Amino acid sequence: MAKHAPPHPAAHAAPKEGKVEEPVPPTPAPEPETTPCPYLIPLDAFHQIFDASSGNANVDRAPLSTAARVQLLQEALGVQHADANPRTAAWVEFCFGVLCFARDEPACFESNEKVLTVLTIANYIFQFTTAKGATAEGDDNDASPSTLSLPSVQSCYNKFRERVREVSCPPPPPHSPPTASSQDDTHASSDPVLPSSPSPQLPPPLAQLSTSEVASFVTFMSATFFRHLRAYQFLFTRTQASVTREVDVHIETPFPPPPLAAATLLPDP
Repeated sequence: MAKHAPPHPAAHAAPKEGKVEEPVPPTPAPEPETTPCPYLIPLDAFHQIFDASSGNANVDRAPLSTAARVQLLQEALGVQHADANPRTAAWVEFCFGVLCFARDEPACFESNEKVLTVLTIANYIFQFTTAKGATAEGDDNDASPSTLSLPSVQSCYNKFRERVREVSCPPPPPHSPPTASSQDDTHASSDPVLPSSPSPQLPPPLAQLSTSEVASFVTFMSATFFRHLRAYQFLFTRTQASVTREVDVHIETPFPPPPLAAATLLPDP
C-alpha cells in the first residue's frame, strides 16, 4: 500500500503579518531643455516652404506653387485671412520676398540658418518702421502729419545698421571678474572682491553673415524696403476706408405651433 508523504508544515503555516511594501513608481525621465528659436519662423517650416530639408530638394514630390508656399508661410507666421487685411497681406508679401531673395541669391546665403537670419532682421526693421510711438532720432523735414508718430527714415537706417552689425561682427568674449592672484600681481588692493552677479540668459544668437552677404543684404533692403518706406508707413497709419450700406431685410416669424390635442397618431409603417 502506497504511503502518502505528510504535508509540509509550511503549507498550513499562517501567513506572517508584516508591512506590505508598496511598489515604487518609476522616476519620470527629465524633459529635454527646449532652446527658444531665435528666428521668425522655425527651421522646419522653412524646409516645408522651399522643400529644402537637409539642404537637398525633395525629388519625390512635385515643387509647390507660389500660392502654396505663401499659404505655408502664413501658417508659420500664424496669420489667418491675410487677403481680407491689406496690412497683413503687405507684411506676408514682404516676408516672402525676403525669403525668396535670400534663398535665390547666387553664391550667398548657402546656409538655411543665414536665410532665416536675414528674414528675422528684415522683420525686426519692418515692425520698428511701422510701429507707432517709436522714438525717432533726429527730425525729418519731409514728414507728413499722418507719419509724425512713426520713426524717421534716418532712425530706421540707424536701427538697421545696428542689427546688421550684430550679425556681421563676432560678439566680444565674456568679461571675467579679476581673481585674487591677478590682483596680487598688479597691485595690492584693500577693497574686497565682490562676487559678480549672474548675467541674464540671452536668447540664442543668430547666424553670422560674411562681408559679401551683408553687402548683398544691404543692397536688397535699400532697393526695396527703404525705397518704399513711406508707403509702408502710410499703409499702417491711415485709417482704412469703410463703406456702410443700409439694406432692408424682411424677417418673418414662424407661425405658432398647433396644440397637442389636435395632433393625430400616425400608423407604423
